[in-house]
Amino acid sequence: MTTTTHDVDAGDPQPLLKRVASASAIGTAAEYYDFFAYGTAAVLFFGQLFFPSADRWSARWRPSPPTRSAFWRVRWAALSSAISAIRSAVKRRW
Repeated sequence: MTTTTHDVDAGDPQPLLKRVASASAIGTAAEYYDFFAYGTAAVLFFGQLFFPSADRWSARWRPSPPTRSAFWRVRWAALSSAISAIRSAVKRRW
């Protein structure tokens, strides 16, 4: 049995890089929109739905602190993940 090998031209990586970057930007924008929509709904509607016995003002703001906390935890995780990736890339390089 004979095996033939063919050289495969990988082509220019720039179009793939642009495609990945644009897909990442679209995904990030969709995630921000989703989180913003949920946060707005949590403040305006979920409080009255889940805390009907509370007055309107306190029912509106009860869901807000956990949402705010989650927002900052997600940002902190993204930042620390990016820093960690940069550090490991630098360690591999040097």
